[in-house]
This record gives sequence, structure tokens and C-alpha cells, in this order.
Amino acid sequence: MVKGYVVSSDSTGNFYKEIYLQDKPENPTAAIHVMLDQADLYNRFNVGREIYIDLKGLHIGESRRGNGIISLGGVLNEDGDEVSHLRALDIPDHFFRSNSTEEVMPSPVLFSEINSSHIGMYVEIANVRFAAAEQGKPFVDPKDYYDTQRNMEACEGQNKVPFLLETSAFASFKDLPLPDGTGSIRGIVSKTYNGRSLVLVLNDAHDAWRIGGDCVD
Repeated sequence: MVKGYVVSSDSTGNFYKEIYLQDKPENPTAAIHVMLDQADLYNRFNVGREIYIDLKGLHIGESRRGNGIISLGGVLNEDGDEVSHLRALDIPDHFFRSNSTEEVMPSPVLFSEINSSHIGMYVEIANVRFAAAEQGKPFVDPKDYYDTQRNMEACEGQNKVPFLLETSAFASFKDLPLPDGTGSIRGIVSKTYNGRSLVLVLNDAHDAWRIGGDCVD
């Protein structure tokens, strides 16, 4: 039996049949992606909820071969390196929520510091803005069927460090315009579908922008 705290929410549709867990609500040292064949998981596994997992009969592998996202799920493929969703009927046998819901505090990081060890963690980056070419656009390109990556940049001293924001085409805020100006953004670190790039994924649009910043040209 292991314990974790939920940091993702599918309430806006930006996550689907998945949750991300940290080992602690603040200053985490580890996180994992969990694949569950059920929608609207936020109703039971809300952000900050302490949950216990019976690992017997579950499997760990990449959610898609080669994408680098280590996931907990139901069945391994024949090669033993890719895991699929745990059936909805089996969720109550393995996932148990406690009565405790903690306030999850985002870990402050720089874009230049983010690496694969941060996948699944709830982080906050200051002095962020969207690249000039992205300004005025919606979170999701109307031509994209699944998701859109938007280019962000953060001031780190004299340098501007780029990073990607990824938003699902099924997110309820997909048509909202990207925020203007500079501020702090909060989200969960993940990867693109092919695993080539690290991305930030929002629980909802309110996670960008939260406060002002001083990134200037």
C-alpha cells in the first residue's frame, strides 16, 4: 500500500481518464501518472485528496512506448513496457481515498530547471509571458483535433527561457484568449504525445496568470 496526493483535475476536461499524484502536498520528491478508465475523476479524487493505493495486481510502464511518462495502470503489453488503463470496475479494489484533503502548494521552479524528474508535479513559474507570435490567440488552435502547444517564455536574469503550454482540444477553456502581460503560471509537468518535449498542463484557466511580474524586453 502506498499513499499519494492528487494534483491534477479533470473538471475542465484538460485531463482525461488520468490523475497525477505527488508523494507530499508540499515540496514533493516524487510523482506518478495514473491511468484509470473512468471520466470525471475529480468528483472522487479531487485536488489535494490523500489516497491510498493497493499495488497488488497493478503494473508500471510507459503510458505510450517511448514517451517517457512512467504510469501506473491495469495491464502491461506483451513487451512489458507499456501500461493501459485500469478498468473502472477494478478502481474501488485498488484506490481508497482518505477523509483528508490537503492544500497542495505548487513547487517554485524555473523553466531551465524543469526535467523528467518533475513529471507529474504541480509547479509554479514566475515572470512568464506568451511569445509575441502567440499573443491574441486562444489556448487551442481551432484546427487542432487533440491538443495545442503554445510557446511561453520566462525571464531568468538576462535570459528568456522558452517552454511549452499544452492544452486539450476538449478543455472547457480552449477558446479563451491567452493571457496578456507577464505573471506566474501553475500547472502539472508532463510531456507531448510523442514524448519529445516537456510541457506544462493547466488544471483550469485560473492558473494563468496569478500575479504580476517584471519580465521586460
